[in-house]
Amino acid sequence: MEAKSLMGWLGCWWVGTAILIPIPILTHTRDLEKPAIPVLYTNPATDNHSNLINRLKHVTATIFEDIVPAGHFCQGFDRSTDPLCQRLMGYKSDKNEYTRLPPCLFSDGFTSGAAMFRTFIGVKILTCLLWGKSALDALNMSTKRTNSDLWHMKEMNTSVLAFIGVTTCWVLSGDTKFTSPGNKTGIDYIADFNHYVARIDELVRKGTWSITNTFQFYNDHVFASSKTLQSVIPTKVPVSASKEEEAIWKSLEAIDNEPDSDSEISGIAGAPIISSDEATMSPLNESLVADHHPITNDVSPGPTGVDIDTSNIPLDLRKASHSKKR
Repeated sequence: MEAKSLMGWLGCWWVGTAILIPIPILTHTRDLEKPAIPVLYTNPATDNHSNLINRLKHVTATIFEDIVPAGHFCQGFDRSTDPLCQRLMGYKSDKNEYTRLPPCLFSDGFTSGAAMFRTFIGVKILTCLLWGKSALDALNMSTKRTNSDLWHMKEMNTSVLAFIGVTTCWVLSGDTKFTSPGNKTGIDYIADFNHYVARIDELVRKGTWSITNTFQFYNDHVFASSKTLQSVIPTKVPVSASKEEEAIWKSLEAIDNEPDSDSEISGIAGAPIISSDEATMSPLNESLVADHHPITNDVSPGPTGVDIDTSNIPLDLRKASHSKKR
């Protein structure tokens, strides 16, 4: 499988959507998400050292503060073999694969439909990409022209939320190039992006309160009219879901347990074919998560036989000493 630049592929999705089609919450469709000009920003974005990714590379320690030690993001540190990063990425050593919906994508790491993508990490990533890294460490955001202004982004949409999910996983993965599949992990980020978009669209179509609140959460903390550090970095992630919404979530997970015909990950040289129903994530809610990413080790030997103590790992941006299990 040929590696594709994520910024070239995902970037035109995200930027194209933002510039050409401002989409109101809960009124967009899958077709509207596709950019009208597919080559938009493709050339400058294909560079692995694009401005968007450089913005993140310089503040990853801040984005994952109190979750992952700053030293993990120093040059030469291999996050793909680190037990903590593996835990956050939902890596299973016995099956040598990653889950498609890892703990790092959920509020406090609990795999509940209400908490999907609603994380402090996501707020920081989007804030940095749209407003610049100074927005994370200064009392007031810069008033100069920002990506948010250039792209006319005024509110959250499905593609951006899916992009945040993929970017969160990539930063933790240890992959050294922003390409799909990952050059160390073999993760098919493009397939994941499509999966996230389909999942979010389904929740939107069904009108669930949880996804409505997730969109509003980002709108409040990233697109608020008053841009200050206090308004950007939330102190609490609101979580709400009815029994009906959780039933919808579980029905979507049941679909995930079917073989993933769209994924090309098993076509990578040396990658075992593992159906998504052969593994679940532990110790979290095991019936709700579908695994699908076998390790391919294209660049360096992958992790094997790692036993991870996950009992005391905080998964949000509050101080570790203040983190409590719900």
